[in-house]
Amino acid sequence: MKIARLLEFHQSNLTPTSLSQNLGDGFLITKNEIYRDVRKKALSLGFTYSAEFNTNYLALPLSQLEILLKTKVLPYSDNVSALFEVEKQIPNSTVWDEVTDGIKKNYVFHESCHAIARSFSDSFFSGAQDNQSTLCRLLIEESFSNTCELLGIIHAEDTAHRIFYELNSYIFMYNDRSQLRKLCAEIGRSSAIQFLIGCYLFSNFLHDKITETDLTTLLKLFNLNSRPSSVHKTLRSVAKIAFELNPRFRWVTTTFYLRLNGLSTTPEKLRQIQFLDFLKRDERFLKLIESLSKFEMV
Repeated sequence: MKIARLLEFHQSNLTPTSLSQNLGDGFLITKNEIYRDVRKKALSLGFTYSAEFNTNYLALPLSQLEILLKTKVLPYSDNVSALFEVEKQIPNSTVWDEVTDGIKKNYVFHESCHAIARSFSDSFFSGAQDNQSTLCRLLIEESFSNTCELLGIIHAEDTAHRIFYELNSYIFMYNDRSQLRKLCAEIGRSSAIQFLIGCYLFSNFLHDKITETDLTTLLKLFNLNSRPSSVHKTLRSVAKIAFELNPRFRWVTTTFYLRLNGLSTTPEKLRQIQFLDFLKRDERFLKLIESLSKFEMV
């Protein structure tokens, strides 16, 4: 697809809540249900967006996450103006494939998910917590962000939508759309979000898979165990998607992020934590996950 056409889509879908300097942002707000719901909720929680130059965020975004959540300002880069300049120099001749590897991506969608998750998490947990409880909270927040990005793929039905969504997401597993659509049709979006948060928790706690015993526990926790066998088949199939995250990204990034939050651990120690016991023992964790699954209604 030519960038001239993409810029047309971008300009014709600008909305009061979209970022005019973030390519495809208004298009996604208009046509992608989860992307739109996340933006609406983040704004209602007092978060704002800024295209002002942020050296540290550009250099190492993960190191700045806690600062963003405290200041409630989520940064992004202008990746629209340069494309308009290209169009002025060589009009209607450049295709997306020629610029896709070099254009700056933005992650306001992912950061907005973190903004929602942290706001909700803070409302359930106050005062000091032990390290493992804090660790579990942080990984629920990350798992919620993973889940929203994954489910947003369902709505990417045409070429422009796919291009804009991939440009604005860490996760783009386009081939999983049909399974995810089936999951939401069978159990509803809220239950799908809860289930996927649970699955991503296993991935973020650096497991390689979910055992049948753990899957049974997970289904009971989210009241999915009484569903028909056909639904269980879908759940088992979808559960595997959470482990398609880049293994090195999971191993290195997770432990680095936790250390930034004062939680020193190793992949081996992380994998040994019985986080399902936390979910069963402290009702706040399950209430947090349930609340996050209905974030657009809260």
